[in-house]
Amino acid sequence: MRNIIKLLLLPVISITLFYYTLSSNISPKLGLDLQGGISVILTAPEGTEQELIEQAVEIMRTRIEAFGDVQEPEISISGNNSVLVQLPGVTDQNKAIEALGTTGLLTFRPVLDSSLTNGFSPAFDYQPNPDDPENPIKVGEWNGAYLHDVCLDEDILYGMGIYTDSIYAIDVSDKSAPELITSWSGIPSSHACWISDDGHTLFSASETEYGHIISWDVSNLSNINFLDEWYPEFGEEWSVHNIFYKNGYIFASHYAFGLQIIDVRNPYEMVTAGFYDTYPYSGAGLFDGAWGAFPYFESNRIIVSDRSRGLFVVEFTEQDWTTPFQMGDINTDGLVDILDIVMIVAYIMEGDSFDESQEFVADMNMDGIINILDIMSIVYFILNG
Repeated sequence: MRNIIKLLLLPVISITLFYYTLSSNISPKLGLDLQGGISVILTAPEGTEQELIEQAVEIMRTRIEAFGDVQEPEISISGNNSVLVQLPGVTDQNKAIEALGTTGLLTFRPVLDSSLTNGFSPAFDYQPNPDDPENPIKVGEWNGAYLHDVCLDEDILYGMGIYTDSIYAIDVSDKSAPELITSWSGIPSSHACWISDDGHTLFSASETEYGHIISWDVSNLSNINFLDEWYPEFGEEWSVHNIFYKNGYIFASHYAFGLQIIDVRNPYEMVTAGFYDTYPYSGAGLFDGAWGAFPYFESNRIIVSDRSRGLFVVEFTEQDWTTPFQMGDINTDGLVDILDIVMIVAYIMEGDSFDESQEFVADMNMDGIINILDIMSIVYFILNG
């Protein structure tokens, strides 16, 4: 009798659930087989460490979370060096694969039997292929750690190890075989970098709570030294994002603190030169506000992108900031040479006058005095670069 009652109740329950679903505007979540989407297997180079692949998978999952409404995505390791990605309902394949493939950790390639055969944004170890521009030729790689961002000074590449709190200096003179020169740690969430024009000072940015800008003396890679640490007023606990160097100034997209402009001509004492608040609201999250900046237009205007408020065009009115900056370049001709030495000698011996900017660049050792030691520093710079 009990079994008969169960059988009679089954259609009643089914009809009730059916009408509840219709009245509640509930739609079933369809998987990849029913609603379509992207299914792709990405392969890393042979011999890639398992830890690097696991880190790449976590980055991909984070990227997809930010990508939009993807129902029940599956991103998992398949085999020794492959990652299976299934994204139900995604129709913009190019956008999705760009978000997945440019993790900065590994160079992934889609296998031939996957449903997607687009390439990925090339890393520094690729060169253009004029015969087939959609498929650049791989030259070499360095995969000793995940590098979130890099900056280049001739044949020295500086890579930011955001998960190792480290900076890596890599010799890329031989593109087929990049070699690690040195690395140093103690940079929380090491995110972005830029190098001064003379190659002597590296600036790093940390994307985290208490994420600051740090200057480093890299003139001797066997003896790297911390110089200074900077954050905006009332911004000690907040995070910077990207940094860009031009003419002795750092232009930083500093999330909730907007565009921050820092005078770094004296890297031992970085000071605020200006700012523009793109996010003038209370209650900001750590990553709300200015995301990127670009100070390299010929007009010397700066553009700033804010994550929620759009694009801003800013003009920095500091006097003479558009003049290329080089310590020792007294006559501002873009060169440090014998003419600058003659000017310093005349200043010391004959009492010639310097304006404020000339006094600054003449004081090579930054001791507040212009004397024979500065002349010796310029001679050393000319001879050794």
